Amino acid sequence: MATSVVIQAWPRGLSAERAAAYVGLSEQTLAALVAKGDAPNPVWLSPGRKVWLREDLDAWLDRKAGRSQNDEGAAAWMKAL
Repeated sequence: MATSVVIQAWPRGLSAERAAAYVGLSEQTLAALVAKGDAPNPVWLSPGRKVWLREDLDAWLDRKAGRSQNDEGAAAWMKAL
């Protein structure tokens, strides 16, 4: 029997909960990395609303993986979507 996979449509601006899930971390770990300057900062939309931009998180993950943003593997993966 085949296993189905659901790919959620992620908004461009992610809440702390979704940003952490997007990169595979807990909210606490993401917050600690941001506080240390080791992860992207959120964008403040209003005094009580901050979001992380997906492209900032993607670029950060690419750097962590030692890839450039023009990496052929990443480009091929994006085309497959």
